[in-house]
Amino acid sequence: NQWTRIEAIHTVGDDWTWDSELLPPEKCNHYQLRIRADATTAGYYLDDFKVEKVASGSASALTARDVSYGFLKNPDFAMSFQYWKAISAAGDTVFDADQGKEVARLKRNRRLMQNIVAEAIPGEKYQFAFWAKLSGTASVKTNIIVRMRFENDDIVNGPCGREICNIFLRPLTTTIESKGRQWQRIVSDEFTMFGNYTKWPGQPS
Repeated sequence: NQWTRIEAIHTVGDDWTWDSELLPPEKCNHYQLRIRADATTAGYYLDDFKVEKVASGSASALTARDVSYGFLKNPDFAMSFQYWKAISAAGDTVFDADQGKEVARLKRNRRLMQNIVAEAIPGEKYQFAFWAKLSGTASVKTNIIVRMRFENDDIVNGPCGREICNIFLRPLTTTIESKGRQWQRIVSDEFTMFGNYTKWPGQPS
């Protein structure tokens, strides 16, 4: 067994806002911490557990790019793993000596999932880019899928003939080669964010 350092940063503005929602502390125990290991019955130990306040001007403070970059939150795992959806097939994070920071680790049949934040603009061009390094395999097939669930108010002229439309885009389908276990930059094709869905009769859900 090995000890693993886990460090996460929760950003609260000077006016106690989070994601544009006002969250004033109503009681001393207003904020609660929950520590959970998903999909396992194994026991685990915690040691040297600390909660520290990080001032906005300190070296440890996150920049605006760390908090929201493009339309993904926590793209480089500066805030550990908590901004990616907790699913049974999720990967984990490990420290990478080459990068000098936490990176996502995806084993066989594992994947990352995240909701797209409101800054995504319908009809604009987007492109995914990320760094990858393979270990224990010569190549791996990789897909990026963007999905939108849309509540359709017009099944005749709307985006689909059903009340609920599940619309998919696949910006990237490729095979990544090992290349000597070196980090390499992977870039998807350009794509538009489902067209101008703000004009469709209905709303994303």
